[in-house]
Amino acid sequence: MSRKSPERPDELLRRQLSARPQGTRCTLALDPDRLVELGPMLLDETGRTWEIVPYRGDDVATRRAWKRARSGSNPLLLVLTRPEGDDATLEASGIADLISRAEGSPIDLSTVGYFHSLFPRVNPPTPALIEHRHAFVERIDEIVKAYPRWKDRWGEPDTWTRGQFLAILLMARFPDWTLDDLWCDEESPWAFAAHAVGLLCHPCVVPADLPAVAEVIWESARHVRTSESVAWLSVPADDLDAFREEVAAFVVLRDLATSPASPHLDTLLRVKLPLTTFDPERLGELLPPITVAIKDSGRWTDLRRRAEPFLTLARPGLVRSLILGGLGDRLVHGVGLPAGIAEAMEAPSLADLADPMQRMFRAFADQTKSDRAALAACIRGSRQSLTAAGVARIAAPTLIAVGTRDVVAGDAHKLAGLMPNAAALDIPGRDHNAAVGDRVYKAGVLAFLESRP
Repeated sequence: MSRKSPERPDELLRRQLSARPQGTRCTLALDPDRLVELGPMLLDETGRTWEIVPYRGDDVATRRAWKRARSGSNPLLLVLTRPEGDDATLEASGIADLISRAEGSPIDLSTVGYFHSLFPRVNPPTPALIEHRHAFVERIDEIVKAYPRWKDRWGEPDTWTRGQFLAILLMARFPDWTLDDLWCDEESPWAFAAHAVGLLCHPCVVPADLPAVAEVIWESARHVRTSESVAWLSVPADDLDAFREEVAAFVVLRDLATSPASPHLDTLLRVKLPLTTFDPERLGELLPPITVAIKDSGRWTDLRRRAEPFLTLARPGLVRSLILGGLGDRLVHGVGLPAGIAEAMEAPSLADLADPMQRMFRAFADQTKSDRAALAACIRGSRQSLTAAGVARIAAPTLIAVGTRDVVAGDAHKLAGLMPNAAALDIPGRDHNAAVGDRVYKAGVLAFLESRP
């Protein structure tokens, strides 16, 4: 980097104008990519006022602006740029006579020129730089902060690849990410696939980020994109959002098939899941180690959350019936369990708690020998509720069972009233923790299941 504090394109322009000799009458600036927003005048760092004469493809309009500006005493800045929305070659032969009057070398405000002002010894991947020029300018402060971490891996190469450029853009967008988070260079196919799937399913990655993330994944890969073991990961950019939901849904549900209680789930998934972007048969024997690696990486929760849109309201045909135990209208009007429950999980002991609700949850966690740190993390993470309109779309037969002493779940009857095909079951004398173990709950669930069409 040539400067510790990166200049914005408009600051670069002001600095270079300030360096022009006093008495200069006209200077030329090239801004083909529209990086600078200019008004009719510009004040440089020396206090000199420049009259702006823009050229956007209209010879007549530029000549009129030139004539008006020449009538004053201020120097002129002739700025050549493309018309808004036009990415064609900048062609200005119609005003060649005006351009010839410019003094000194042109000020280069093109995206490539701006890049070289910051990284003077680097050849950028020009197509990628032009394509992502607005993100590059908007995130330049974050790019400068990320650059030392980027340089730790690659040093200062003369030429950046497209993947290296996109990697630093993503590091600027996600400041907590490292190159180890982004660079999927594992040797084994299953480790590479687990890393790639976890990255695509990251909760911060929105659909607009996916094409860049996918490009970085494949540039960093040690595997040929068409090789049988990883080809299932190669999908068109437009399908990436659906792909990550489908993969997450299949992997999460397939993980349940390892249970002896679900011997036919694997076959059912392959037949019933409406998968359009990948064929799970292609995972073959890679699926078990991919699942383990994702769990070990700490991304399993991200995968489960990414699967939710695919498996819930967006795919009602996948659900024959629904049973909600210990969840009433707080599903609509709440934001998950109170934050104090997480604090109760982290308290040194039950004796340190005075709040009755905190004590109830902590006592239950201690009795069941649960992982209290994991419970605290889950409580803080699961803060999303549904809207009344969303609940009203649940048409599957639904049983809502809540204990009459449950002060956490909310009202079962109110929630049932919002749904077109739901029934409420009161569990007498039970609180939130004891409700689903009660015989009334078990008998009610069996009766509900037997009564389904």
